[in-house]
Amino acid sequence: MKMKNKICGCENKKYNKYGEGILKGFVIVILFLIIFLIVFILDFSHQKSFNEIKEDANEEV
Repeated sequence: MKMKNKICGCENKKYNKYGEGILKGFVIVILFLIIFLIVFILDFSHQKSFNEIKEDANEEV
């Protein structure tokens, strides 16, 4: 906490708000990566159904 005060001086409160925003954004990014990995693993294990979806999409276009 003392180092933050020395670096930021009077703008300490603004820095804390930005710090919290960065932490929240980082957590959201990690959650999205986990969800993406789970979806990717599910698609990989059920690759036939994934290919069928791709074929359906190609037919519509």
